[in-house]
Amino acid sequence: MKRILFTSLLWWFASSYESAVAQAPVITQNPQDQIACLGSPAQFTVAASNSPTSYQWQFCPWAADTSSDLNWFTIPNGGQPYTGATTTTLSMNTVDTLNGFRFRCRISNAGGTVFSNTALLTLHATVPLQPVLTEGDGDNSPICQGSNDLRLFAVPRQATLADSYTWSYTGTGVTYGPAPDDTLAGYNFTPAATSGSVTVTANNACGSSALSSLAITISPLSSTLAGTAGGGPACNYSYVAAGAIASDGSCSLISGLTPSGANPVQYRVQSCVTVDAAVPSYQGVPYVQRHYNINPDVNAATSTATLTLYFTQADFDAYNLVRGSNPALPASSTDGAGIANLRVTQFHGTGTDPGTYVGGSGDIDPDDNNIVWNAGASRWEVTFNITGFSGFFVSGSSLVPLPLTLVSFTGQSVADGNLLTWITSSEENTRNFEVQRDGGSGFQPLAVIPAAGNSHQNLTYSYTDPLAGNTGTSNSYRLKMTDLDGKFTYSKVVVLESPLSTLSIRILPNPFYQPLSLTVSSPQTANGIITVTDISGKLLLRQNSSLQKGENNLDAGMIANLPKGMYLFSVITEGQKQTVKFVKE
Repeated sequence: MKRILFTSLLWWFASSYESAVAQAPVITQNPQDQIACLGSPAQFTVAASNSPTSYQWQFCPWAADTSSDLNWFTIPNGGQPYTGATTTTLSMNTVDTLNGFRFRCRISNAGGTVFSNTALLTLHATVPLQPVLTEGDGDNSPICQGSNDLRLFAVPRQATLADSYTWSYTGTGVTYGPAPDDTLAGYNFTPAATSGSVTVTANNACGSSALSSLAITISPLSSTLAGTAGGGPACNYSYVAAGAIASDGSCSLISGLTPSGANPVQYRVQSCVTVDAAVPSYQGVPYVQRHYNINPDVNAATSTATLTLYFTQADFDAYNLVRGSNPALPASSTDGAGIANLRVTQFHGTGTDPGTYVGGSGDIDPDDNNIVWNAGASRWEVTFNITGFSGFFVSGSSLVPLPLTLVSFTGQSVADGNLLTWITSSEENTRNFEVQRDGGSGFQPLAVIPAAGNSHQNLTYSYTDPLAGNTGTSNSYRLKMTDLDGKFTYSKVVVLESPLSTLSIRILPNPFYQPLSLTVSSPQTANGIITVTDISGKLLLRQNSSLQKGENNLDAGMIANLPKGMYLFSVITEGQKQTVKFVKE
C-alpha cells in the first residue's frame, strides 16, 4: 500500500513539473493566402514546434472584422466542405460562399495556446458571368459620324466574376482592338465612319472567358446645320479625344474641335449653337444670327484647340442686308473681299449674348485660307486656333470697338529672347498695353507698356521677352489693350518658336484611360534611353531612341497597355535626364 501511494505521488510530482516547465507552441509556418478556381480544391497548412497536442482551424466571414475573436468560428471536424479541421492541413472543395473568407489555426499544448496568422481565400469563377453592355451616358442618342461619344460599360464588374475585360470594335473593313486599356470594365470608343459592332470579353485567372457584342449603327451627318431660328441652343456634350465633330440628336452639324497648341483641351466639351430669330447687334455692330458657346469640363480659361464653326450662305446674306456701313461678309465663294472682312469676336467666361459675358473679349482674324466654302455640303467652314473657351460671334468687324486702330502685331526670335512689335495708326483715350504670354499654362502678364493716350499718326511699340525660365517649343503672345474707362480687348495671338535648353516630356492626358500623345522635346539631336518604372523603381521598359531636335512624337502604345497605377517615364541623353510621373486609370 505504501509502495502504491509513493508511486502515485511520484507520478503527480512528475506530471506537475512537466506542466510547469512546458512551453507554448511556436509557429514555424503560417498559412499562406490561396487563390483558386471555383470548384477546385484549396488548402491551408500550418506548422509549429514544442510538441503541439491539438490543432483547430477557424474561419472569419469575408465582411467581418478579423481583429475581433467574436467573428471567428470553429470548423467542426468532418464538417462540409472541409476536411482536416483538427490537423496541420485544412482542405476544402471550394464553393462560391467561401470567396473572401479568412482562415487561421488555433494550436495548443500543455504550455498554452497560440493562433497563426490569417490567410485569405480568393476564388475565381470557372466561367465568368456574361457581361452586359450599357451606354455610359444612357441618353440612347444616335452615334453620329465623327463623334467620340461612345462610352460603354460591361456589367457586372465584380472581380470574382472577371479579372479583366478585352474590348474590340469591328466595322466594315476596319478593326480596333484589343483596346489599349483592355483591363477596364469601361471604354470610350472612337467609332469608324462605318457601322459595326463592339465586343467585350470578360476574362479570369481560370483561363475562361465570356463575351457579349453590341451592334453599333453610325448615322451619317445631316446635310443641314444644327439650330433653328429663334429655337434656342442646340447642344452636344462629348469626349474630344484626338478630335471630334459635334452634332445634335439628329446628327445635324454643330462644330468641329481638335486639341492643339500648348495646352490641348481634354476630356468632355459641351458645344452649343444658337440661331437668333433675327440679325442681332451689340454696341451698334451687327453680328451673324448663328453664334456658338463652347466650354470644356476642365481648364476652360487656358485650354487650347483648333475650332471649326459652320455657317450657311443664308446666315451671311441676312447679315449683309442689315449691315449698314459695317464691312460685308462674303456674298459667294469667290468674294475675296468679304472673306477678308470676316472677324470672330470671342467673349470669355459664361453668357448667352455679347452683353452677358464678364471675362473680357478678343478679336480673332482667321486666315483667309481657313475660311472655306464647302460646295459639296453647301456650307461655310471657318477654322482658327483658340486659347480659352467661351462664346464666339461673327461679324464684318470687331463687336468690341478698340480704343485704337492696331495696324500690326508681330514677333521674332532674337539673341536676347522674343521681340514683339506692334503699330497703331490712331489712339483715342488709350491707357496701356499689357503684354501677355502663354507658355503652356494659360496667358500670364509680362509687362505693361504705357499708351500714347490720343494720337492720329503711326506709333510703334516693342517689348523683348527674355524668356528666363520659359524656354520651350513655342510661346504664344497677345496684347491686352485698355482705354481710360477700363474697357479692354485683346489682339490676335502671335506664336513664336523658342529654343529648347532642356529635355521635356509631355503625356496627354494625364491621368489617362488611353493616352492621346507622348511627346519628347529635345534641344538637340541625340541618342537617348527611354525607361518606364513603377513607383517602387521596378524597371518595366527600357529602349533606345534616336531623338531629333525639337518635338519627337513617340508611340503611346509603350505605356497604353500598363495596368492601372502610377509610373515614372524617363528620358536619358548624354548629360541630361528628365522624368515625369503619370497615372493609368
